[in-house]
Amino acid sequence: MGCSFGFLKKCWELIKNEDGSTGFWEDLVSFYEETMAGFRLAEKGYYSFMLPSPPVEHWGSRTFSLNPELATREVNENSYVKPEEYQKILEDNVKLDPKILWISITEHLKLLAEGKAYRMDYSRAMFMKAWGLGNETWVNPQLVVHNSIFKGTRKINLKWIDENGNKIEKEITHNGN
Repeated sequence: MGCSFGFLKKCWELIKNEDGSTGFWEDLVSFYEETMAGFRLAEKGYYSFMLPSPPVEHWGSRTFSLNPELATREVNENSYVKPEEYQKILEDNVKLDPKILWISITEHLKLLAEGKAYRMDYSRAMFMKAWGLGNETWVNPQLVVHNSIFKGTRKINLKWIDENGNKIEKEITHNGN
């Protein structure tokens, strides 16, 4: 199950990515593209919300385990995060916590020698570089960005229709409370 979005064209064009594209940063390929788009819009005062239904079961999804050919991507000197930058990020994180990478550093470096990277981890590195984040944010870089954008509490009255057709109305803040 993926996420669904609706944007006005004028909002979509406000999202400027590091590669010069607008909208979803397609090169993030499978991780953080929605987060990046939401944060870029929030910087400009357009806020997005994830509704409680339908349930999103993205974390731990079967996308890559069922399609192993999608698990990796090419990385070279033309990539946003260069191979040597990516290797340093991986090595620095293993020094911070030997268990921090989902896949062993040995497997990461073996792939990198072949000009490839694990898609999810490479996208995380791209996200961190785009926002100027340090290695200590590896586990949850989106939380750091979220907290920098949403410094104050802003309430909004949100309305939606749930999976049973019921009209729901709730006052929420930026953090969903």
